[in-house]
Amino acid sequence: MNAKPPEPVLKSQRKPLLQISDLTVDFDTPTGWLRCLHGVDLEVYPGEILGLVGESGSGKSITCMALMKLLGPRARIRGNIRYKKQDILTLDENELTQMRGRDIAMVFQDPVMSLNPVHTIGRQIVESIIYNTGIPALNHTKPTGEQIAGMIEKHQRVTGRDARIEAERLMSHVGIPETKQRLKEYPHQLSGGMNQRVMIAMALAGRPQLLIADEPTTALDVTIQAQILELIRELRREIGMSIILITHDLSVVAETSDRLAVMYCGRIVEKGPVEKIFSNPRHPYTRGLLASLLRIDRRIDTLYSIEGSVPAPYEMTQGCAFEPRCQVALDRCKSDQPALKTGPEGCSIACFNPQSGKSAAFTVLNKQEGVPHVFQQKQNGQPLLEAADLLKYFRIRKRGGLFGKEKNLKAVDGVSFSVNRGETFGIVGESGCGKSTIARLLLNIHTPTSGAVMFNGRKISGLPPARWRKIRLHMQYVFQNPLDALDRRMKIIDQVAEPLLIHNIVSVSMRRNMAAELLRSMDLKNYTFDRYPHELSGGQQQRVVLARALILKPELLICDEPTSALDVSIQAQVINLLTRLRKQMNLTMVFISHDLSIVRHVCERVAVMYLGKFVEVAKSDLLFNSSAHPYTQALLSAIPIPEPGLNRKRIFLEGDPPSPIDLPPGCSFRMRCHIARQICAEDRPELKSLKDGQSVACHLAHGKA
Repeated sequence: MNAKPPEPVLKSQRKPLLQISDLTVDFDTPTGWLRCLHGVDLEVYPGEILGLVGESGSGKSITCMALMKLLGPRARIRGNIRYKKQDILTLDENELTQMRGRDIAMVFQDPVMSLNPVHTIGRQIVESIIYNTGIPALNHTKPTGEQIAGMIEKHQRVTGRDARIEAERLMSHVGIPETKQRLKEYPHQLSGGMNQRVMIAMALAGRPQLLIADEPTTALDVTIQAQILELIRELRREIGMSIILITHDLSVVAETSDRLAVMYCGRIVEKGPVEKIFSNPRHPYTRGLLASLLRIDRRIDTLYSIEGSVPAPYEMTQGCAFEPRCQVALDRCKSDQPALKTGPEGCSIACFNPQSGKSAAFTVLNKQEGVPHVFQQKQNGQPLLEAADLLKYFRIRKRGGLFGKEKNLKAVDGVSFSVNRGETFGIVGESGCGKSTIARLLLNIHTPTSGAVMFNGRKISGLPPARWRKIRLHMQYVFQNPLDALDRRMKIIDQVAEPLLIHNIVSVSMRRNMAAELLRSMDLKNYTFDRYPHELSGGQQQRVVLARALILKPELLICDEPTSALDVSIQAQVINLLTRLRKQMNLTMVFISHDLSIVRHVCERVAVMYLGKFVEVAKSDLLFNSSAHPYTQALLSAIPIPEPGLNRKRIFLEGDPPSPIDLPPGCSFRMRCHIARQICAEDRPELKSLKDGQSVACHLAHGKA
């Protein structure tokens, strides 16, 4: 009998760069020690990207802060964290200082909060370089760029002048143009994507072997997200860096990661190769997260969502933490905690009743995939809302202080559209294109420079404040950040009832009853009514904001990024809620977002905006299946699809949009356009009808060469 050939060496059999074993974290609180991590086991191998996913409150960031010992003196960390041959938990503060930045570096979630607003970008990057290479040496002979890079890699001392040279190189490496000028600027002068790149440049200053990226693309435009993800992949290819990618977006993990670890309530519930978990998720929580994902390549009427939310650490009970939200829980799940055990195909799972097969995981989704939702266009007489040639210019003073020259910033530059009764009209585009300004013009928060807004056939723009008080009974606004939109000193039920008090509607005794009834219709429990905003989850806060806007029973609802930065399951809950309320109350909606996956599921018609102008307007299905403007095509190609290994043609937009203060002649998109021609530099295209209600502002779409 022939001998069996030797088994191939699996990646899991290689020696890990980082090994975390039985990691627990407790915090000292006024009521005693509170456990937030429960025996976490993780490993990261050389040159791999590990995706760490889970809803907010699952313990992802705490895990990575613990491995760098950044949780502060009130945290008690136990277990084993081994980096190469070092046990990190045994290192003293001097040894930790040597390790941070040089061996392990971290890119924090919010770059604006992490960067110092009073220091230039250059100074902050230079400080990172000098910090990671020792005290700067005096009278040092100026080396070449390659020599500087070698010195930093060996942690040798460099001068401030050398560090500035290296700062320019790092800025170029992360794709920031005009590095010398950018180094002189402050964080507020850069876009969100630019600031995120600056954070990555600072993290790379010490040539670390392990980079921790904590939600590096949360709330970024899809084009900037695509650039950041491509940069992460390049870092792995070029310098062999290992990366822990913390995110709640499984689509991002599918495009970037080699292995995946799913966290819930401070525990790893499933981990393994990305392809294996996506093709056959076995833990009910993983299956629920995947089923909740929005996809740009399809749409369904009702999205799947995991009911409930992640419990806080002080709400933890005996047994499996996911049991109250699990659809396949057993009796023993209420009393026993499942251990993480290795299963088939190199995957590990912590579940007493693991499932198998993708079809079982996506029961709700599969039932709806074969019956795509068809929008019914509303044509009931005249439109409810019309905007005619809206312009909004802000006068700003350029550099030069009091004596600087004033110029017009063209936030909205000649926009016209109408919204029929019962219709949802979407406005999409990158940050700074003018979407939110349009919303504020519709509600007279900003006064138009010129143009008109019509509501129910009557002109409402330019009316005095006293007249607007009655109009706002019929038009309501849902702001982007629910916590900022709520009064943190008022109880939830009082805030929802407040519009009735302001407009003196119904009796005092009726107001609280109406608010409670509306909150219940939004699936909020009675115990939340007397809580304060900070005591609710992000999804619950968004429901409260919606209830406050809807209690007056408006005809028009303007939603400004209502689901940005929410977990995928909570996002699905909010979208399903909006869909249900719209049908029940016959709502007309203007839906503003930079996430085209959400827009596809919500809107009948969509307008794509770029630098104050609409560049394409079309019915939803036509726009997503047959877009005509190159900007729309680039936006659609940048959206990740949750299928590991899927090869898609990407259109990368180079650089940032030009300044709306000094717009270039011709088409304002031409400098980022991959198909621009000479005519694009000479003549600015107007929005013209193309076919079947589709309008496009592009010379090439209309056959001009």
